[in-house]
Amino acid sequence: MKTWEMIKELTENPKLKFKRLCDSRIFYCGNSGYLYREPGMSEVIGIDEDWELISQEVTWQEAIQAWVDGKTVRCKKDREIIYFGSWPDFIADKTNFTDGKWYIE
Repeated sequence: MKTWEMIKELTENPKLKFKRLCDSRIFYCGNSGYLYREPGMSEVIGIDEDWELISQEVTWQEAIQAWVDGKTVRCKKDREIIYFGSWPDFIADKTNFTDGKWYIE
């Protein structure tokens, strides 16, 4: 996505974080409403740069609701990644819920 798309996403949800593809620096919106680069330094960004959304960890309850709403969900447990998306059934064992880290794509 381009810079304007990233800023639009941040306007709608200021908790999101983005990675700039040219140098992999991570940016987020601070409480003041300004865009910051981790670890908290201001920096000039270009209008036509490419960005990637960094997935935010959510609770398994939020992930299941997102899956029910038609979104793709990812569960990462140890080194294993399990995707739940367009499959007709949601299949997971108990350890996915207790030990997994859940993300909405």
